[in-house]
Amino acid sequence: MPLVEKVQTFAPTLSKIPLVEAAEKHAELLNELAMNLSSVISNTNKDGFIQRAVNASRAYTDIIARVRDAEVAANQAAVDALENVKGQDLGQGADGLRNHSSELLEEAVTLQQELNNDLKPRLRDAMTRLDEAKQKHKTLLKDLEMVQSNLNFSREETAKVIEEAKAAAEDANSTAAKVEDTLAPIKEQVDQWQQQYGDANTTNEDINKAFLEANKSVGMLGEAIPILMKKLDKLQNHSAQMPNISENILRIRQLIAEARKAASKVSVPVKFNGTSGVQVRTPSNLADLAAYTSLKFYITLPEASRARRQDQPDKQFVFYLGNKDSSKEFLGMMLEGRRLHWLFNVGGDTAEGEMPEDVQTDGDFNNVVLERILQYGQMAMSSVISEARMTKAVVEAGGDSGLLNLQTEETVFYVGGYPDTSGERELCSPPPLQLQLPNFKGCIELETLNEEVLSLYNFENIFQLNTTEEKPCGRAKPVLTQQWVNDAAYFDGTGYAEVTFKEDAGKMQRFEQEVKLISHNGILLMLLSQEKFLCLAVRQGRLRVFYDVTGSLQELEPKDPDSPHLKISDADPKSLEIIILLYDTTTRVVVRNNRINMFNYVFVTPLPRFEGSYYLAGVPEDKMPENLKALFPRQGSLKGCFRNIKAMNSHIDLKRMSSSGVSYGCANDLLVAREAHFSGQSYLDLSPDNIPALRNNFYAGFGFRTDQKNGLMFYHQAQDGVCHVFLDKGHVVVRAANSEVTTQKTYNDDNDHYLTLYSNNNGLRLYVDDVLEKAGDTGRGGTSSQAVLLPGGVYLGGTPDNSLNNLTGCLSNLFIKRDKPSQMVMNLMNAKQNIDVPLDCPAAKKPQQILATPPRQKRPKGKHRKPAGGGGSVGRSRSAREPCQGELANQEVGALHFSGSSHSHQRYDTLPEAFSRTPHISMGLRVNSSDGLVFYVSGSLERSSGSSVMTLSVSDGHLLLLINGGKRKTTIRSHRKYNDGQWHTVFVKREGEKVGLIVDGIDAQSKRVSGGEKNQLSSPLYIGGVPSALTSSLLSMPDPGGFVGCVRDLELNEKRPASPSTSLGVVPCFQTALHPGAYFSSQGGHMAIDESLMLGRDLEVQLDVRPASDSGLLLHAGTRAGRQLSLYLYQGAVTVTVNSGSGEFYTSFTPEESLCDGRWHSITIVKKSNVLQLHVDAASEHSVGPKQGRPSGAKEAVYLGGAPDGVDVPGLPDALPSFHGCVRRAVLNQRPAMLSKPLSVHGAVSTQGCPAM
Repeated sequence: MPLVEKVQTFAPTLSKIPLVEAAEKHAELLNELAMNLSSVISNTNKDGFIQRAVNASRAYTDIIARVRDAEVAANQAAVDALENVKGQDLGQGADGLRNHSSELLEEAVTLQQELNNDLKPRLRDAMTRLDEAKQKHKTLLKDLEMVQSNLNFSREETAKVIEEAKAAAEDANSTAAKVEDTLAPIKEQVDQWQQQYGDANTTNEDINKAFLEANKSVGMLGEAIPILMKKLDKLQNHSAQMPNISENILRIRQLIAEARKAASKVSVPVKFNGTSGVQVRTPSNLADLAAYTSLKFYITLPEASRARRQDQPDKQFVFYLGNKDSSKEFLGMMLEGRRLHWLFNVGGDTAEGEMPEDVQTDGDFNNVVLERILQYGQMAMSSVISEARMTKAVVEAGGDSGLLNLQTEETVFYVGGYPDTSGERELCSPPPLQLQLPNFKGCIELETLNEEVLSLYNFENIFQLNTTEEKPCGRAKPVLTQQWVNDAAYFDGTGYAEVTFKEDAGKMQRFEQEVKLISHNGILLMLLSQEKFLCLAVRQGRLRVFYDVTGSLQELEPKDPDSPHLKISDADPKSLEIIILLYDTTTRVVVRNNRINMFNYVFVTPLPRFEGSYYLAGVPEDKMPENLKALFPRQGSLKGCFRNIKAMNSHIDLKRMSSSGVSYGCANDLLVAREAHFSGQSYLDLSPDNIPALRNNFYAGFGFRTDQKNGLMFYHQAQDGVCHVFLDKGHVVVRAANSEVTTQKTYNDDNDHYLTLYSNNNGLRLYVDDVLEKAGDTGRGGTSSQAVLLPGGVYLGGTPDNSLNNLTGCLSNLFIKRDKPSQMVMNLMNAKQNIDVPLDCPAAKKPQQILATPPRQKRPKGKHRKPAGGGGSVGRSRSAREPCQGELANQEVGALHFSGSSHSHQRYDTLPEAFSRTPHISMGLRVNSSDGLVFYVSGSLERSSGSSVMTLSVSDGHLLLLINGGKRKTTIRSHRKYNDGQWHTVFVKREGEKVGLIVDGIDAQSKRVSGGEKNQLSSPLYIGGVPSALTSSLLSMPDPGGFVGCVRDLELNEKRPASPSTSLGVVPCFQTALHPGAYFSSQGGHMAIDESLMLGRDLEVQLDVRPASDSGLLLHAGTRAGRQLSLYLYQGAVTVTVNSGSGEFYTSFTPEESLCDGRWHSITIVKKSNVLQLHVDAASEHSVGPKQGRPSGAKEAVYLGGAPDGVDVPGLPDALPSFHGCVRRAVLNQRPAMLSKPLSVHGAVSTQGCPAM
């Protein structure tokens, strides 16, 4: 173990290799610069210029100026190099030196030209001056040689690093070009298909050839992408100092994601020959598949299927979606003869259903739709050519369990065949017995999975699939029977379309489209002209118009703010028009919905003519105006359907436009809403039909995700009573009729959960995530809602009277069993009344996601007011909140915790008089590490060979007492190990020539030492460790780091010592085990975690915190006036202020619930130019500050938990304390800070663990 500890101690030196290599490169550039200057002067001498320099009177001035400039520039370059080496910002330094060296080279060339042109009339007068210049040049060379010798780097290694970096960059660019080259033919070919074969007969040989080429291209892409991803991961690990390569890698990853999206939209069937198969890429929405699954696909059988004998029906494998361990949950399908059999297992017995109609053959496709909600499944099949007749089959699984539990790493999706698993350990187990069948023969095309477009060409793997021998099938298009279904474009909420149009010199610009919209927030249409824009958008489900023509964001007021036509997020068709009338001195903008004027405004300042193109259903991130980013995060993409798009009265074919996240055809089942986000003041009023009574096998379920402790989720007024489900202090409580069940666990953890409840005459059963909760007492307790509904009515997310606190969070996949054979998930678009409920949810645990709901606290218009001492201007007051806990209650009385580093120790300067001759030290000790120093005392700070040293340390779990008299060392090692996390009493004494170590009064050992009382000890006494500055000079032990654990009841010669003169990194000791993170005690303290944050540039700071007080300075960066950033809590409000040199601005947010609730919270600061965003968990605020000047490269130190005493932090509330609580993660510009190894620690801060709260 000591050898391992040594290796770990010196291992960090490896991290300095890049520092050395980059510095070598710097020195080499400086040397080359000096040699270039020397060469210029040398060439001048060879040409005889010095002899003819007598008459060059003006040349002297030019030469001396250039040489002095070179001298100053070189000296400055050397200083900059050293600064760059110290700050480890080598990449930027290297770029700067390269540019500077190029400038010097250009100046040298210019100098030589001037000498040649003006030499003869000026030579004589310049000889003496040139000699002075040569002397200064020699001095410069000596200075450069001194710098180079001090750096002492290897040029060969530097050259090698440069060549490797160049090769890596060329690799990345080459790979990116290959990816784009591979994608380009696919896009061109798809465009050709649409243009040439859109309505062609499916038997056309050209279309088969096109399918074959597309399949081959996609196959090549599928093989290249995994190899590319591995290379990118390897390359990115070596590109920390090369941001340009990192940006290229991120760009390539974006291209790969786009390629996968494009592959998912390839609507071409795959032909399986009975031996082949495809492993489809694991769906991204596995959590959504748990309660509800909807799969649509097309299938046909070969002609030979007609000749099969009825008495010998052969069986074939069709698909398997489920766990690698096939004994767990799965969905699957088999073919018996020409009949499809659907199987699914959701925790109980496997359910199986048979389609009563045969699958078609010879290229005539059937459209198959599978839908499952919990234990209930429904299978429907129709002919693609004629959809008039649809055949259905119902399937039901037994038991109470109903969730399809799939984990990302353990899920597979095989179509056409299941791979041979014999002898392959890394593959999954064999399929379920019912699916251990021959592979499929025929053609299959996937369409959607839970409303997400899906294709067999977005695969992870293929096996024995040869598209050269087996040409892809052609599928006939359905007869055009419905608008939207066949002629609309479906936007999936992740992309946009860029629409180009012909310019028109007329006075009117007109843009039209018909929409069916689901999203409640996003951009419908964006017209851009440089920095100016006009934007038609939707916010909270209502039509809005934003514009910027003067440098600030403005919004148009609607003609009738109460008009029902402003509400457009209901999936009903809307015809939207935006008309711009351009006059000489004014501009009129008219926006209409279904021919009704919604907005009509005259701009006194004329709008620009928007020409060339515009964006539909979203905007690329790099084109999004800065002042809209806070309203529409990322791309502002919409989910919905668009058709009949016109620009300047000309029809637009979206298939010919650049787009992302778009597919074609808009079936009604794409326009369903199965999830909703509630804001605490909103709710849905539903009217389901055929619902049984509570005592007659009532069965309901829904998914939920929230971080709130309280809130009503579900309320149902039945004929025989009321059923409601709500959160009470994080526990789920269900009351139905006279029964009640409360969960043992809390579920307000912001994770996805699914709840099901069964109610009948026998009582109530409650399942959360398929786990049965124990039933509690019957009868009601507490309060209940006073809402009155008609029998059968359902409120979701709350009630109008808000008597039980409406929910803040997400609900999804609501199911209530009906008195009908078929069951279905509830489409929330059909709600009788929607009170401010967006029908989509923000992503979980992503603080950068801006909520779609309006903020709960409204700020007054105009300039934001900064929170003052009397409480913030937003949110509830401090008195209305739950009180924050003060110092944590589970402390060990009188005990102190040490973190095991040089940053954690106590120093005692006042020792008892008798201690120097006969030292006695006793203490209670609890050890949680295998090694480390417990205490240290010596005879002199300037230790000589004759001074005495006494230390107690932990060595491999044993206690080790060391007495060093100068000439001879004496050690005592305990018989047993004591790093068991338990308290032990330790007594150390030295009397005369005898030293003893006694543990718990039982383990006693003693030895004789030479010198005795002659080797006296003196202050200081260090407990828990020693400062890093004294480690090498004072300690002879190989590993002088401190121990991790606690000390209590310290006595020196039977007396309590005076207060320590220094206490660093020492906090109270707690009874419970520590969690990862850093703990900032209420006694105050801070740590330095970084020295290179640039406030003048864009930045992002992410923290995971668990406060124990609602006021305190959490983070501070900067030590100079005018360049500072501060993040603090004050009476529950979270505020960030920043000043990057152009003036201070800030933003603040007050959560509904106090952050000091014993749970972890995410706080993120994002500064982009003059826009400051503050994210607290899933909520956010932002503000716009003064226009920023030129970005400064000045680097600032970052402190966590407070700020140094000498640093003035402006703008803080009076008497704001240091932060009290825990921080488990700190990330600065995507660079995690090592909280366990900070740059420095001041005060009561523990770096090795955070107590439970």
